[in-house]
Amino acid sequence: MGETPEGDRWKADVLAAKGNHKVAVEIQWSGQTPEETLSRQERYRESGVRGLWLLRQPGFPIAKSLPAVCVGGSIQQGLTALIPLTDDMQARDRRNPERWHQAMQMGEFLRAAFSRRLRFGMGPDQEATVWIRTGTMFCWSCGAETRIVVFLEKAVGDKRFFITIPNCGFRREAGRHSDQRPATIPI
Repeated sequence: MGETPEGDRWKADVLAAKGNHKVAVEIQWSGQTPEETLSRQERYRESGVRGLWLLRQPGFPIAKSLPAVCVGGSIQQGLTALIPLTDDMQARDRRNPERWHQAMQMGEFLRAAFSRRLRFGMGPDQEATVWIRTGTMFCWSCGAETRIVVFLEKAVGDKRFFITIPNCGFRREAGRHSDQRPATIPI
């Protein structure tokens, strides 16, 4: 049990504590909207508690502020922590670990989480290869076929990341005038 500074009470599935550090582990087997998950995560943050989510349904937001994995496998054959490749993974994808960014035994994932070995994204000194993936569309003004950037693909070692354009962090002003420097893409 815990309480936010405003007095809202909450109860985690598991609340682990070591010294002044607390982690709420939520095992969310039933469906829950991403908004509800993020709201509950914010409540933990306000209470000074880190949250860790084990979600049965995929399709949750992938963010540093929401440490979460999808639960695959079965109790009989062993549970698996599935780290999504994208935030639009489907329930049927749980049966195919090759479709995920990473899959590991649940015990291994929890040991990594509680020994502070989990990292979001890549380290600042890691080298990466980036591909710009394009498509074609017709210009709404002149009707000419033109190429557009659809997404970026980044490879770090044997891991691949797909970054959609809305998630790149472009500013609307970037590239508006030819004398401006190109926008920097935070990858």
